[in-house]
Amino acid sequence: MSVGWIKIPGRPKMACRILNQSPNGALLELRVPSWLPFQFELLIESDRSVHTCEIRHSRPDGIGVFFLDLGGQQTRLRSTGDIDQWIGASRGKLVEG
Repeated sequence: MSVGWIKIPGRPKMACRILNQSPNGALLELRVPSWLPFQFELLIESDRSVHTCEIRHSRPDGIGVFFLDLGGQQTRLRSTGDIDQWIGASRGKLVEG
């Protein structure tokens, strides 16, 4: 299980747990807010990748997402500083919202 961060323009970053991951998508554990959009970016800390995601199924304690990245290519962050931009001062601490 690894930590992920959901990034939505105009909203604070949200932490989630990645329960299961495949090349095509992931199962995320989080308290799902009613305002969560259909598409968003997901940073996966364990491999420092960023995916554009689309929600495929949802329940109150989690969502299943499909990675929309063209040809299965994900964006890799260049440095640890880039991760800090995503997660800010709360690194390593899950923030529920």
